[in-house]
Amino acid sequence: MVRTVTASRRTPRPLGVAVLATLVACQFPRMLAAQAPVRTSDPWTLSHEDAPLVPLPAHLAVAGGDMAKPLWPTSQLAIAGSLAIGALAIAPFDGRWTRALQSPSYQDNMALHRGAVTLRRLGDPGALLLSASVYAAGRLARRDGLADAGWHATEAVMAGGRTTLALKAIVGRQRPYAAQGTDADEFRFGRGYRSDYASMPSGHTTVAFAAAAAFGAELSRSHHAAARVVTPLLYTTAAGVGASRLYNNKHWASDVLIAAGIGHAVGRTLVAIAHRGQRH
Repeated sequence: MVRTVTASRRTPRPLGVAVLATLVACQFPRMLAAQAPVRTSDPWTLSHEDAPLVPLPAHLAVAGGDMAKPLWPTSQLAIAGSLAIGALAIAPFDGRWTRALQSPSYQDNMALHRGAVTLRRLGDPGALLLSASVYAAGRLARRDGLADAGWHATEAVMAGGRTTLALKAIVGRQRPYAAQGTDADEFRFGRGYRSDYASMPSGHTTVAFAAAAAFGAELSRSHHAAARVVTPLLYTTAAGVGASRLYNNKHWASDVLIAAGIGHAVGRTLVAIAHRGQRH
């Protein structure tokens, strides 16, 4: 068993690794998009000098002049980066906050208990079911914009979930219930496939923020006025999902903040890639 230094001395090193992974998650789709081919006169084909024509989905066919434009405005990068860096700042308080939430005054409160159960379900499987339902509704109603939003949110939820599973396996942080809320610095690198060591990052929080970010980005493109009202509600709900995981003793606070950064990065980036080269 590998043990890092305690939080009372310094911030756990694996948190720094997870923060770097979050920041890379913000940039990786952007780097992939920079390598995307240039659209020809036919949006369903692309040509290379020495390669035959290959089918290309319309939402990935982009105008060459738009490839130099950034996928994200600086403000979006700042949000994801701030969440990741914030995880480092609160890491020394992980144990203290977890113990406080497990006190009888909170755990015996039935309203909090029921609320946590509802929010947990909104994260998983709720985020995926909601996204897929919006896509299906859009297709049935022949509303391309609605179907588009649902599809991109579904992509974001699935991509965020995969990213989270990979990081869990690598980092191998012990869950609070297994550590009995006393040692937030217990890691078994490469062993995160075990439930007791799958704490970082929070999967429920990641998919909730991925869906919120994707839907919020889609709304801002087509319904600016509605986006000002709905987007904060989406993010507030996603934050509630993260809070429920703390209440249920499944994750440390830093796990939730890192997950929020990943989900936000994945959701916003996938929507930006999908609509790159389009005017709105």
